[in-house]
Amino acid sequence: MLLRSRVETFLSDQTNCLRQLSSDGDGLISVDLCVPENLPGAEQIILSASLFQLVNSCLFESTLESKSKLPFTIYKSSADNRTAMKNAGIKFYSPDEKLGFHNDVIARRNGFHIPKYVSLMNLFVGYKDPGNFIYVHKRECPELRRITEKGSGKKFKFRPTPVVYQSQLDAPLEPEAFTEVTAFWETSDGEIYAFSNGELMGKDEEGSQLLADMQSALLACERRIQAPQTLFRAQIFRNDLGFHSRDIFKDQFVFEGATRLFLRAVSKEAVVVP
Repeated sequence: MLLRSRVETFLSDQTNCLRQLSSDGDGLISVDLCVPENLPGAEQIILSASLFQLVNSCLFESTLESKSKLPFTIYKSSADNRTAMKNAGIKFYSPDEKLGFHNDVIARRNGFHIPKYVSLMNLFVGYKDPGNFIYVHKRECPELRRITEKGSGKKFKFRPTPVVYQSQLDAPLEPEAFTEVTAFWETSDGEIYAFSNGELMGKDEEGSQLLADMQSALLACERRIQAPQTLFRAQIFRNDLGFHSRDIFKDQFVFEGATRLFLRAVSKEAVVVP
């Protein structure tokens, strides 16, 4: 009963922050779950995953992971899955590689979708200096409208980065085929959207330049939110309204097994990529 009371108090304290996201706000909030440090590792993970889902459920209904049917996906970075994906020709961003600004995308039967909400949380980081999580709201990037207008109606080549399970590492991995997507569009009410995920390439020189211009414009945005990538901190953001990135992880101290373990949840509510 004491634990339940503390959880209810914790969730109540977060209500106003979560409401800021549902009404647009700055687009990102960080929620520290305050998991006791003296708990054994397995218990820490179970408790933090439970709290992660509780916090997320206050704001959105999660998409169930296709294999586990959990309301989040567990991602593991290791030397093994990095090697397997590189050997298969699949682009894989390990923690010590630069990650460009992007929005998260999910595939459904009727095509690709940009989830309204995304929530991320580190369970383990084998680096002493993981740096910051970074979010840029699209309203802070005035160049994006010009780029969207020029790119509207154009098709681009896209291949998503797959989720690779540990059980798959003994078998040869096959990269997905490239497909065509719309990367820039505007709705009837004037809302602009830009698709930026996975391996995205222009079909011609103009398309490639538009993608490069988008990344340059996002990098040039001075107004951005930066939050340290600490353990058991849920980074919850409006994926439909902005783009996110992270610093390169530095000073690695774990070289065998998992080098990073994190949770990712995405909302069922999403914007359809036309």
